Amino acid sequence: AVERSRTAGLHIDLTHDERVTQAPLALRITAARVMQEALTNALKHAGPGSSVAASVAVSDDRLLIDVTNTVRPEPTPDLPPSGHGLTGMRERVEVLGGTLAAGPTGNGWQLSAALPLAVRP
Repeated sequence: AVERSRTAGLHIDLTHDERVTQAPLALRITAARVMQEALTNALKHAGPGSSVAASVAVSDDRLLIDVTNTVRPEPTPDLPPSGHGLTGMRERVEVLGGTLAAGPTGNGWQLSAALPLAVRP
């Protein structure tokens, strides 16, 4: 997802904690989907040329995902909403007992997700 987004024009600074590879498969799949959707949203709403700071890390008993993007000074074209992006991400994260927060920052948008490393039975 990161390489495709870079090819599409996002400037991405990625920090990836190698300990993520030890997380349960369900968490890794969810983390990948959340990252993919967050980058798609950054490209869709902020547009090519925008800067993105993305990280996937392990902290104590949680897997943390953070994606923050800037907004280009010139307006992006209005695109039809898909209607499922944030809702779908939130549902995926909550099924595993995690949380997801997303919203505007001073000059962009930030999405943060936290997933417990112990998967619910």
